[in-house]
Amino acid sequence: MEILQTVLAGLGLVVTTVLLVLTFRQRGQTGEALRRLEDRLDTLEEAAGRQRSEEAAERSRMKMELADSVGRSTERMAKVLLDEFRGGKLGRFTLELPPEQGGEKETR
Repeated sequence: MEILQTVLAGLGLVVTTVLLVLTFRQRGQTGEALRRLEDRLDTLEEAAGRQRSEEAAERSRMKMELADSVGRSTERMAKVLLDEFRGGKLGRFTLELPPEQGGEKETR
């Protein structure tokens, strides 16, 4: 939510700056004020680009952490499941297929 607010605030500044630049150009007012506004617009565009890059890096880091966490959790759960199976804590069940109906045995 904080990122969205920052992006919206940045977009508001960009739109305001663009409108001011267009207003100055329409009125024929050029000079130092217009150059400052254009410089400010360039600065805002650069900042927005850096922020997008930082956000992409953060998303990538979070995806990697999640993938690593899931991998560790899966391995840990597999070990627990095997230990409980070996210890008989899961109850009795078989890992073999039942014979086919009609008295025919499965051939492999």
